[in-house]
Amino acid sequence: MSAIAALKGYRTQFLYSLHRIVFGVTDDYVYHIEGEFEDLDIIDNNGKYVECLQVKNLSDSLTFSDLFSAKDSFFKRIIQVSSTNPNVIAKVISFGSVSDELSDKKKLGQKLKSKGFHDNKIQTILAHYTKPMLVSEKSLYNDIVGKLKTEHPFIDPVIAVELLCGR
Repeated sequence: MSAIAALKGYRTQFLYSLHRIVFGVTDDYVYHIEGEFEDLDIIDNNGKYVECLQVKNLSDSLTFSDLFSAKDSFFKRIIQVSSTNPNVIAKVISFGSVSDELSDKKKLGQKLKSKGFHDNKIQTILAHYTKPMLVSEKSLYNDIVGKLKTEHPFIDPVIAVELLCGR
């Protein structure tokens, strides 16, 4: 991966995280960017993981192999976090298209089986995994700027967001 691609990934990962924080439905959550499990871990006031989000911004369609490596994977971390957080939701956020093998749970189950996951682990993964969410950088950016403009009329929201996101 090139340095430019890595910086783009980190910037858009932060933009999505900022959007979740700005539009958070409750102040009872802690938003842990580059969390213990994923790019964004959301934890409730009891210390339980509510959501674990993997954020991807690839130039090609996001595939199973983009979330899987021999050493570690998004799917292994789902098993790990769900063992002590039975209600956690594991989600992939993508700034681009997503392959069927990630959006269709039956196909995902087959891919997991082909990688040696046992049926009980596959069921655990599929119980916590939700369909990937497609987002737009422009839409997230405009939402944040609009909210800041409305709620904080004495700051320049464009400059604030650009400083935060390293534009």
